[in-house]
Amino acid sequence: MEDQSGAYKSLGGVGKTISIVGWVVMGIGVVFAIRFPFHEDGKWIAVPILLMFGFFVIISGQVISCFVAVARNTETTNNILTRQTELFNNILTKQTELLEIKTIEKGKRKE
Repeated sequence: MEDQSGAYKSLGGVGKTISIVGWVVMGIGVVFAIRFPFHEDGKWIAVPILLMFGFFVIISGQVISCFVAVARNTETTNNILTRQTELFNNILTKQTELLEIKTIEKGKRKE
């Protein structure tokens, strides 16, 4: 089994970077909300636009990070199940061999 723990490092970094950019945009939106109160000429419209845009950028970064986590967890689960299946097959093979030996010994005793 291959070790692919670093297989999604770049994509995970992209997700984190996008989330950070979203938080920066949200911060700028908050600064605009403080700097340009709602009573000033048209500048206030930037506040809800920046906040919504920042929110959606954060969400997109989090979705990418979520996909990376799902991919890593799926790979880990697959590796664990593969090892458990191999172990079960080894145990089953040994049990079958023991049963065959006992059957042969019983046959020899009857003769």
